[in-house]
Amino acid sequence: MEMRAPVMVKQGGQEVLRQLPPGFRFRPTDEELVLQYLRRKALALPLPAAVIPDVHNLYGLDPWDIPGASEGEKYFFAVRPAAGKSGGRTATASGCWKPSAGGRERPVVVSRCGRNHLVGVKKSMAFVPRRSRGKGRKTASPAAPVQTGWVMHEYHLALPHQHKNVSTD
Repeated sequence: MEMRAPVMVKQGGQEVLRQLPPGFRFRPTDEELVLQYLRRKALALPLPAAVIPDVHNLYGLDPWDIPGASEGEKYFFAVRPAAGKSGGRTATASGCWKPSAGGRERPVVVSRCGRNHLVGVKKSMAFVPRRSRGKGRKTASPAAPVQTGWVMHEYHLALPHQHKNVSTD
């Protein structure tokens, strides 16, 4: 029999420790992640369920070292390191998390009263392993990045100045 970890859920205004029912899958939409979890976390409000753990130094971890990563899709709260000269890349021991899809950020919008409201931004990052260079080898041009299959979707809350001209392409 598979053991399930207990989860804190909100019931009648109180947080209660519960076992999730068999077959429960945490598959929130982008809007649910931003509004019900990320925004509430940022405002120090109670979450609907304690199913997203905090991971310190997430961007410094190789993908296989992230807790629970081998179990498939996982969600984490993490603080993004300050942007440096790396162009959005964050280094690990074996490679780096590099913005994918041209580094394009996608809006997370909620439709209310016939209008789209920007609530957050989603950015995809792919793990690119570090290349080992042979002794005395010079590379004239960088080779194409190796595809590892490890992808991280990063969400952040929309800033007030981002609310202008929301498009949903």
